[in-house]
Amino acid sequence: AAEPARLVDGQRGPGPLVLPTIVFAQFAGTSLWFAPNAVVAQIEGFGGSELSILTSLVQVGFVAGTFLLSVFGVTDRVSAPILFGVM
Repeated sequence: AAEPARLVDGQRGPGPLVLPTIVFAQFAGTSLWFAPNAVVAQIEGFGGSELSILTSLVQVGFVAGTFLLSVFGVTDRVSAPILFGVM
């Protein structure tokens, strides 16, 4: 068996599960963008136009939140597990 690639400090490189983990995290995160589709049937008086507005507002919220986190450098000051736990 081939030896895993080593980094400069002698540490091993990322494991084989890194890419599948990233793909799953992306899928799980972006699937929340379509959450209004799941709840709109339970809200009386909601039609197609209201659904599209609600879905767009959820997406704008995700983009605005990501933008503000990057502008204020929160990701450089807080570790990722704590940040994801709070958010």
